[in-house]
Amino acid sequence: MSKTLYDYGTLFRVRISRWSFRATNKQNEFGVDDSFVKTRAINTFGTKLLAPKSEADAFLKKEHEARSILYKYGHPFEVADAWFIPLKNVPKVKEELEKHREDFMKMVDSFISRYPELKEEWILDHHDIPVDSYLDAETLRNRFNFRIYQFEINAGGQGEQAQKAMHDATQQFVDEYVGAFRKEVKAFCTKVIENKGIVHGKTVNMIMDKIDRFKNMNIFDDNEIATKLSALQNQLLDAKGITLKNEENASVAAALADSCKKLHADVNDTLAQAEVASRAKRRILID
Repeated sequence: MSKTLYDYGTLFRVRISRWSFRATNKQNEFGVDDSFVKTRAINTFGTKLLAPKSEADAFLKKEHEARSILYKYGHPFEVADAWFIPLKNVPKVKEELEKHREDFMKMVDSFISRYPELKEEWILDHHDIPVDSYLDAETLRNRFNFRIYQFEINAGGQGEQAQKAMHDATQQFVDEYVGAFRKEVKAFCTKVIENKGIVHGKTVNMIMDKIDRFKNMNIFDDNEIATKLSALQNQLLDAKGITLKNEENASVAAALADSCKKLHADVNDTLAQAEVASRAKRRILID
């Protein structure tokens, strides 16, 4: 049965804007004339920090946390400058992004309320900063925003060229999607093989997370790999609490390494990968 791409998921885009916490330095602040600038081929006088760097870093950290939600539950759809989120992950993505948006705007409220005091203290410690480098509180508030967009795109009614471009982009996306999650499996299998199956707490947790991620994102039925990942997951659960570097547990470590060698070969099978992607592409109609 034919489907569209949006029977599998939808697109999300997050747009976050922040004040730079900086201002451009001007020539007159340095007391130099045009001749000084010209003879030294000075292109820019750089910028000045207008508040503690920790304030800027807090907003940057919150932005990274929000964008990590899209990575955790989706895959880039570059032609739309967006993230493709499988349908079953959409409620969680909306919930978590909205929580981050609320936190971000509360941070803005807090910063604006403290802005006069921060500005006064900063100028006191850096008394050569011109006061006119600062924005008023209302203008400053408008420099911050956090928008969440959920949408679909199609080329219907946009002409043959646009439809072909969308068709090609969708086909490429399916190829990249299938390959990306196999690549993640290949990476952790390589790590286990290199360590001869001797893996510990953090590494085991990372592998378990990657396995869960593969199965959660497996919308195009890469089921042979998913089944083998489930088997590996059971092996890891059985090995939990065992010190694999001990000689008496050497057979457990060897079995893990052997499973990862086989799995590594499977995910590296380009023909099988192409067949998974091809099956999916044959099912998808381009509007």
